[in-house]
Amino acid sequence: MARFIMVVRSHAPNPEVSQEEYDQWYEERHIPEVLQLPEFISAQRFKMSSHVSGEGTHTFLTHYEIEAESSDAAKKALIDAAMAGRFYMLPGLDTSTMVTEIYEPMTPLVTKDTR
Repeated sequence: MARFIMVVRSHAPNPEVSQEEYDQWYEERHIPEVLQLPEFISAQRFKMSSHVSGEGTHTFLTHYEIEAESSDAAKKALIDAAMAGRFYMLPGLDTSTMVTEIYEPMTPLVTKDTR
């Protein structure tokens, strides 16, 4: 099995959905549904707190860790589950500006020596 990460970048929800509703749906419903897929092993949401450089395009990021035969296998599992109706989507949520990408590692994980 290979390791991958998937990131989902999104904005605050559209006016039909409050921020509170969006956060509750994402954290209490959507992430647990995605983590029911065997390939998806962890998830964490982030909110932009500082803009450092480049064009800041999204306010929120969700980071998923994946273990699968390939990124295509993980993508297929996610799409198949969505098409089968296994994910409840919040009514009125505009997903047209969300960006979802799967990345494969190019290097081993590097950590600093804390000794």
